[in-house]
Amino acid sequence: MLRNKILPLILLSLWFWSCKKTTENPNRVIWGETEYYNNFLIKKYEPVIMTQTLELKFSDDAKRLLNSDIKFEAVERNEQDKFVKVKGIKLYKNRILCADGILRINSKEKEQNIELGIEFTEDAKEGNHTLYLQVIDGGGLDRIDDTDLSADDEIILAHEWVVKKNDVYNPLAKLLFWVGVAIIVILIACFIVSRITNPSTKFSKLYIDYHDGSGEKRIRMGSGYKLLCTNKKTRFSILYKFFVGVVKVEVNDFWEHPLTMKSGRRDSIRISGLGEYSLDEEETIRKEPFTITNNSGQKVTITTA
Repeated sequence: MLRNKILPLILLSLWFWSCKKTTENPNRVIWGETEYYNNFLIKKYEPVIMTQTLELKFSDDAKRLLNSDIKFEAVERNEQDKFVKVKGIKLYKNRILCADGILRINSKEKEQNIELGIEFTEDAKEGNHTLYLQVIDGGGLDRIDDTDLSADDEIILAHEWVVKKNDVYNPLAKLLFWVGVAIIVILIACFIVSRITNPSTKFSKLYIDYHDGSGEKRIRMGSGYKLLCTNKKTRFSILYKFFVGVVKVEVNDFWEHPLTMKSGRRDSIRISGLGEYSLDEEETIRKEPFTITNNSGQKVTITTA
C-alpha cells in the first residue's frame, strides 16, 4: 500500500555533454552523425561509436525501492508511425555492447553517470534516425523520467535523440576512382595530341608496282600516319600505336634499307630515308605516280589515291 502512495521517481535527465537541443522541442537533442562506408580491398570500415554522457538522478524513494535492473530498449517510428526496435544500430553502455540491444541500469549505478554509445551498421538506412527509449522493465519503480509505468501499453520516454547516418564512398575506392579518372583523361589527352601531331595520311590507298610481273599491290592506309617500306618484318606495339600512331608496313626485298612515306604540305608526299635510293621525279604529288630506284637498279612505281 505504501508503494502505491509514494511514487518513486528516477529522473533520466538527457543532458548530453556536447549535444545540442532544438528550440522547438526541448526533449529533442541532436546527437551527431556518422559517415559509413563499405569495406574495399585493404581499407576496412572502422566502427564509429558516438557517445554521450547520460546523467542519472534518483529520488530518495527510488534509491530505496529499486530492487532489480531497469531495462530499456532503443526504438524508432516506422512508416506506419509505430514504435519498433531499431534496426542496424548497436547500443553500448560504457563502451560495452549491450546484449540483445537492452540497456540495463542496476542498483549499483544509482549515483553514477553512464556513457551511452550508438554505432551504425550496414543494415541501418541512410539519413536521420529519431530514437527513443522504451521501458521494458521498471525494476520495481512506478515512474521513470516523469513517465507513469502503470500503463499496459508500450512505455516510451519523451526524450528524442536524432542521429544521422551518411553513406559515403570508401576512401580507398574513392581515391582509386579519381586516380582512374585522371589516368583516363591523361590517356585521352595523349591520344588526341598524337593524332594532331601524326594525323592520318591524306591518301587512303597506295598502289605499288615492283615491275616483277605480279601487277600492282594495293595498300590501304586507313588510320595510318605513315608507310614504312622495309625488307624485314616489323611490328609496332599497342602502346606505340596508341601514343604515337598507326604505321603501315610494306615488306619486300626491294627495300634494301627502310624508307617512309607520309603526307606533306598540301598534296605532296613526304619521303624520308631515301639515302642511296634515287627518285626519278622532282616532286611527289598525290595521285601522280613516281618511281624509286634502288642500288641494284630495280625500279618501283608508286601511285597514291
